[in-house]
Amino acid sequence: DLFGSDALAEGQLPRDAVLAALRPVLEDAAVLKIGQNMKYDAKIFAGLGLGIAPIDDTMLMSYALNSGIHNHGMDALSERYLAHNPIPIKTLLGTGKSAVTFDKVPIDEAVKYAAEDADITLRLWHMFKPQLHQKQVTTVYETLERPLVPVLARMERHGILVDRDVLSRMSNAFA
Repeated sequence: DLFGSDALAEGQLPRDAVLAALRPVLEDAAVLKIGQNMKYDAKIFAGLGLGIAPIDDTMLMSYALNSGIHNHGMDALSERYLAHNPIPIKTLLGTGKSAVTFDKVPIDEAVKYAAEDADITLRLWHMFKPQLHQKQVTTVYETLERPLVPVLARMERHGILVDRDVLSRMSNAFA
């Protein structure tokens, strides 16, 4: 659980208080929200009744700049462009049967992880934003990649309807 369960860890803020404080900023159209893999964030916040816009997404910026060349995950981008190995999430959560959810991670460790994540993302954004213009891919990013974030997030949250007859005809046509 991103904001914690009913049983709060020591020092953990109640979800409703956090959401009440964040809502004005997250929903303010004058405030750019910068993140890595914003589709994930859009899905989480939508589930909590929050919209986030406008956004910039460093993962999509990386893809627009270097589609197909390398992994566009934050850890890989941090290593490639910042020469920094971020704290692995497995270090906090564990693996297998001993894995815990993020709300069970001690606050001091969660803060270090989240602060590093935010710092890396902002540093990548400062690097990628001007490169979009320099490499003449701003239009691809701003009119194709970024506008799909809320659409895909909504599709993943709610699913899509499929016309089985049309799908069957298409399958036969492409077979």
